[in-house]
Amino acid sequence: HAIATDKAGNTLTGDAITFFLGKPHTVTATATAGGSIEPSGTWTGDYGSDSPTFTATPTQPGYRFEKFMDGAAELPATDVGGGQFAYKFSNVTTDHAIAASFIETHTITATAGDHGSIDPAGVVSVDEGADATFTFHPAANYHVATLTVGGTNVPSPGDHYHFTNVTASSTIAVTFAINTYTLTYNAGTGGKITGTTAQAVPYNGAGTQVTAVPNTGYRFVSWSDGLTTASRTDTNITANKTVTASFAVNTNMMTVWRFRNTGMIGNYLWTPDPSERDSVIANLFNIWFYEGPAFTINTANPLNSNMMWRFRNEANWTYLYTADPTEKQSIIDNQNSPWTYEGPSWNVSWTTPTDTPVWRFRCLKNPTYLWTSDPNEKLTIETTLQSDYVLEGIAYYLGQ
Repeated sequence: HAIATDKAGNTLTGDAITFFLGKPHTVTATATAGGSIEPSGTWTGDYGSDSPTFTATPTQPGYRFEKFMDGAAELPATDVGGGQFAYKFSNVTTDHAIAASFIETHTITATAGDHGSIDPAGVVSVDEGADATFTFHPAANYHVATLTVGGTNVPSPGDHYHFTNVTASSTIAVTFAINTYTLTYNAGTGGKITGTTAQAVPYNGAGTQVTAVPNTGYRFVSWSDGLTTASRTDTNITANKTVTASFAVNTNMMTVWRFRNTGMIGNYLWTPDPSERDSVIANLFNIWFYEGPAFTINTANPLNSNMMWRFRNEANWTYLYTADPTEKQSIIDNQNSPWTYEGPSWNVSWTTPTDTPVWRFRCLKNPTYLWTSDPNEKLTIETTLQSDYVLEGIAYYLGQ
């Protein structure tokens, strides 16, 4: 009586039991360049037995394990650490061929400057022929400033860089800069802008002062963003800004002309009266040299205005002007000789600092005065004629 069991240990019974002895099978192990497989070669085992564990190990620098193949089928590999992977056949009932393949790898070293990051960062491994994408993340209010790949500058970098078909190691480095915005100042008809009209300003920074200056016969009205002061300094900049200064014809403006006495240093005559101007040019040209327009004044009463009064020196035909009512009355009361009061000349502004200042110089060689609203002429007098004139300060402002 025969007793037989199957592989699981179950007793087989029956009138006739046929015993089958399966033939042995083989597993052939091979590896591609860059690594090895152990055991290698051909292993032979009984039918239904398990194979040894095959371990694939990279043996050349720059290579890594890729996969196990059994003919056209990929086998699930187990990571056993140290770059090694393993596979074991169970219940071998047919021949197998396990092939361990290895692939060459390259490194891309990725770095980022301050105020941002790159992803992935550090030393990144990339397979031969594969692609790799690196994304840049600037901090708030910053942008990508420069990008170098393999030591070569990349113009106009975007928010990422894509390597294709990597066949060698490389580097990628990105830097960041704070956002910069543009301030643009334009002048409409009838005026100009002094100061820098196109300014690059960092985020939350400030520009430099600009001033809307009306041409002769015009007055400043406002900026296109509603600001009504002629001078402005824009601060806390977080976006581009373009503004235009508008001007209007000033029907109240009048020109004041200046004459210089050819025989006496520091002796000047000003007049806003074109008839008086023409009379002096025609009849007194041997005394008074016509220098042209000195400035433009407002014939209407500007804000905080005072009258400009004129005195004539009877002894030498020199002139004195004052917008100070106290000084005017003092001259009338105490210096009526040699100064004869001739009356009002024009209106001026005392306390409108956005308007043009007029400076007064006193001649050190005789009791005469010189006024100018030209800052270049003021500087010339201060630097080259200091032995003849002393600056007394701002006499008044030209009301616009």
